[in-house]
Amino acid sequence: MRVKSIIYCAFVCVVLAGCVTTGHRQNWIENGKRLGTITKCATPDGSFWRYTDMGGVLRRTEKRDRCGVLSGGASVEVFSYDPSGRLAVLQYLDANNQPTGHPDGYCSVKHHYSFDHDRNLVNTQVFLDAAGNAVNTRHGYAYCSTVREGTGQTVIEIAWEDAQRKPAACVWDGVGGVARVNYTVLEGIGDIRCGVYYNAAGEIIQRKQVSGACSCLNVSTTTTTYGPGRTATSTTTTRHY
Repeated sequence: MRVKSIIYCAFVCVVLAGCVTTGHRQNWIENGKRLGTITKCATPDGSFWRYTDMGGVLRRTEKRDRCGVLSGGASVEVFSYDPSGRLAVLQYLDANNQPTGHPDGYCSVKHHYSFDHDRNLVNTQVFLDAAGNAVNTRHGYAYCSTVREGTGQTVIEIAWEDAQRKPAACVWDGVGGVARVNYTVLEGIGDIRCGVYYNAAGEIIQRKQVSGACSCLNVSTTTTTYGPGRTATSTTTTRHY
């Protein structure tokens, strides 16, 4: 049986050798119907397959070994979307298309969308086990809520909670023990982006600049008198970052 498996694997490798290259595409066909396109990209361990529907929307990814066989563990990702085209569910499957655990400790991620009182878009991710229950990931949280300004992409707040919906601490932006972070952009001096980090008790544990560079200038003029009719003027320009 082992010899037959090796022979079969070698045969599959030969068949795929000319097609599993970076960027190779072929039709995605199931039950005689074309559903979209499969893009196969070479990886150090084999290949990565991306399934996109007729509209170009990503629906599935697969990690395969050098023989084109689905790898072990969570080798398949399945993407579902809501009526607005936003990601609704990301599910992890094994080679038999059965729910399986992600290395971080969950089987699927559900996305819920809402608006806060300022009409900012709130995306709450819920990490679920195989039974569909919220489960703490290895990072210590089961819920992650991201607030974006208006309906844009600028993130102004992120908060984490455990499976009991209590504040959960994690490491974020290189800061440990963070349960919530608020971001502020200081416009007019180089568009500095700063973060204020809170622990699970709601206390500020750190403030830091996370991006941008200050471009404001301080110009100072100094006049020195050396005697009657003798003066010298010097100008100093300082740029703050």
